[in-house]
Amino acid sequence: MLIGSIINSNNLIIMIKFKFKSLVFISAILILILNKGNRTLIRRIFELNELKNKISIIKQQNLILKKKLYFLRKSPKYLKREICNELNVIAPGEVEYRWRI
Repeated sequence: MLIGSIINSNNLIIMIKFKFKSLVFISAILILILNKGNRTLIRRIFELNELKNKISIIKQQNLILKKKLYFLRKSPKYLKREICNELNVIAPGEVEYRWRI
């Protein structure tokens, strides 16, 4: 009988420890979820990631525009072609081809 009571008491202690750990874990999760400051922090983290993505896109666009500006300053042929494309004009002696899709 003594061995059976030791086994039962060990099982009881293990069960109490498990319930205590579960209660602590659930309490921590609830505090994190229901805490207004924590929700604000998480929202700010998502906003930060979104802004970092926008910055990355803008940096790529800036690089493209810098290259375009370089060619506009250095190459008269590129400047002439860009003017024709922007104004939708055909240079003298050029032939325009159109395709129907």
